[in-house]
Amino acid sequence: MSEKLRIGVFGGYRGSSMIQVLLHHPDAELVAVCDKYQPLLDKAKAEAEAAGLNIRVFNNCFSRRVYPGRLRTRHDIQKKGR
Repeated sequence: MSEKLRIGVFGGYRGSSMIQVLLHHPDAELVAVCDKYQPLLDKAKAEAEAAGLNIRVFNNCFSRRVYPGRLRTRHDIQKKGR
């Protein structure tokens, strides 16, 4: 694979297994984690940094607003007709 698949995980607790897999996956890159609970975001960020990754963490991803630079959901993309 010439380019890694960039993946964001929603839910630092339920997604913890996926986060661990993505930290070391040869064809995918963890780029973001979203959760309302800040300690889980801090843990995910620390684990990513230990693996040599710089990820973004979001605690407001459950908002209906779309901010510039925020991860886009499939719903956001379909809504804009893309």
